[in-house]
Amino acid sequence: SAHSNAHPSPSLSARLFHHRRRLVRRSLCGRSSDIAGVMRFLLAATVLLRAGLHQAVGANAQQENGVHKLTEATFDVAVHGHPLVMVNFCTPRDHYYCEAMAPGYEQAAQGLQESALLAFVDLAREASLVSKYGVKKCPTLLVFKDGERYEEYFGPRDGESIVRY
Repeated sequence: SAHSNAHPSPSLSARLFHHRRRLVRRSLCGRSSDIAGVMRFLLAATVLLRAGLHQAVGANAQQENGVHKLTEATFDVAVHGHPLVMVNFCTPRDHYYCEAMAPGYEQAAQGLQESALLAFVDLAREASLVSKYGVKKCPTLLVFKDGERYEEYFGPRDGESIVRY
């Protein structure tokens, strides 16, 4: 609408800046010089930053049935933008494994969308990521926690098992 174009929503950094400025003004005026105010600011900044990173993943990565398709350009944003990420390194041409696993993986992605990000990396197109993470077979499921490689998932590949994991 014309109204939304006239007043675009502020960016994440702008919102954080204005929130911090309000807290500083309150502190200087003697209204809120306690630790609780600073803690509220840090909590709000964390929530906004996480939401902004999650939006960036959604904006930069293709998504199909809840599974984000990652490339070298979008991989780091996805892994660092969510506390828990499972990445399926496979190739769509390997029909036996990837096609058989796809429905369960998609079911898990849709069921976990609020708590975890499930993603896919095409082995044939993303050689640098395959090399970086030492992927040797298809499929390889790697789990990342808080931006760091956590472990390889060897459990059952059906949706319910992945959700329980």
